[in-house]
Amino acid sequence: MDKALENRVSSKVPTPVLVSIILLAMACQTHASGLNYSDDSIILSSNSLLNQSFLYDGMNVSYRGEVVGPVMVRGDYAWINVYDGTYAIGIWCPADKTPKIRFYGDYNNKGDVIQVSGVFHRACTTHGGDLDIHCNLLKVVKEGNEVPHPIMYVELFIGLLSGLIASILVFVEFGLKINVIEIIKKWRRERF
Repeated sequence: MDKALENRVSSKVPTPVLVSIILLAMACQTHASGLNYSDDSIILSSNSLLNQSFLYDGMNVSYRGEVVGPVMVRGDYAWINVYDGTYAIGIWCPADKTPKIRFYGDYNNKGDVIQVSGVFHRACTTHGGDLDIHCNLLKVVKEGNEVPHPIMYVELFIGLLSGLIASILVFVEFGLKINVIEIIKKWRRERF
C-alpha cells in the first residue's frame, strides 16, 4: 500500500472503531456458524457466560466442568449440572448421551469432567426462563473417581480426650459443687 494512502486511511478511522468493527465481524462469524460448531473452540467459563450473557445468548458455546449431582433424566432428555470451579450451569442434553457419565460429584465421589458444546440461553423460554445450555456435543474429558475418607485416629483420640477433659472440668466447676480432693481421698481409703 502506498505510504500516503496508508496515512490518509489510518488518520480518518480511529483505532477503537477499527477494533470494534473487527470484533463485530468475528462475533457475526461465530454466530453465523450455527450448528456447524466444533467442540475444539474456545472453552468459556461460567463467569464469562454469566457476566456477558447478553453477548452469548443464542450462540453456540463450549463449556467444561465437573458433573455435580446425579443426572436427572426427563423422558428423552436429561439435566446435568456442570461446575467449573466458580458456578454451576444446567446442561439440557439428549438422555442417550448421559451413559458416558459414570461419576457425579458428591461427598463420596469426584465427578467426571465433561466438555459440552451447544446453544447458550440466558433465559430459556423452554425451561421457564432458566439460564442453560442445550447440548449438541458431550464428551468426557477426565473420568471421576471415588473419594476415600480414611479414619484419622490421632484426631479422633485428641477429640475424645478433649471432650473427656472438658466434661470433667464442667462437672468440677458447675456440677454438684463437690470437693474433688475429698472424692479422691475417699476412693484411696476404700481401695487400700
